[in-house]
Amino acid sequence: MNTAYRVWDGENMHYSFDDELTMIIEPSGAWYIRRYGTLRGETIAHSHDGKSVLMWGTGQKDEDGKMIYPGDEIEYYIEDFSIIPKMVRLTKTIVISGGLHNIPSDYAKSIRVIGDAYGNKAGAE
Repeated sequence: MNTAYRVWDGENMHYSFDDELTMIIEPSGAWYIRRYGTLRGETIAHSHDGKSVLMWGTGQKDEDGKMIYPGDEIEYYIEDFSIIPKMVRLTKTIVISGGLHNIPSDYAKSIRVIGDAYGNKAGAE
C-alpha cells in the first residue's frame, strides 16, 4: 500500500514521495521515518520525539494535482449571487475530525494549496 503522508520534524517538512524515506509503524502505534540514501538509516523523525507531526493525505488534490494534507491552507472561490454576481475568494485551514476533512468538495476545481500551518507558503517547498 502506498499512502501519501508528510512529516514535520520541527524544522522541515518531509514527504512520502521522497524515495529515500521509509516509514516504520510498530504494533504499539509508534512510528519512525528513516532516510536510506546518503545518510544510511538516519532517523529523521519519530512519534515520541516531542516535535514531529505525522499527517496522512486526505485523498483530495488541488487544481495542480498536489495532495491536500491536514494543516494546509487552501484558497477557493465561490460565486456570490448578490446584485452583481461575482466570484469571492475564501481561505481555510484543513482539519480532520472523526476521519472527515473540511475540504469544500463542491469547489474542487478551484482549490489551491497556498501554505500550511507550519509556516510554509506556496512555492517555498
